[in-house]
Amino acid sequence: MPELITRDLGIEPDRVYDDGRDRIWQINSTLGATETTEEHFHELLLRLLPKRLTLRKLAEDHRLEFYCFLEKPQEMSLPITLSPRILLLCGFLHAHIDVEVKDLDEEA
Repeated sequence: MPELITRDLGIEPDRVYDDGRDRIWQINSTLGATETTEEHFHELLLRLLPKRLTLRKLAEDHRLEFYCFLEKPQEMSLPITLSPRILLLCGFLHAHIDVEVKDLDEEA
């Protein structure tokens, strides 16, 4: 239940979604779009690592993930690099990393 996650973590979510089948409790990075993916992960990990025991317990029954959505011009390549440290810390939390890259809609 999202309310229990909020209580147990002591962190207010930026988004809660519950359609009866899927439940999402989400916090967003507070950094701007010009920051690197690495910096966004680092900012989130600074907030989450103090709650690592609670998160690892949640990971026993739920999927924890870091989700990145990136938009780029169609002709541009967009390498996504995460340091071994960031990968290790995400793994330590038993969290998955999902990245979605989308080309910008040039007509919009």
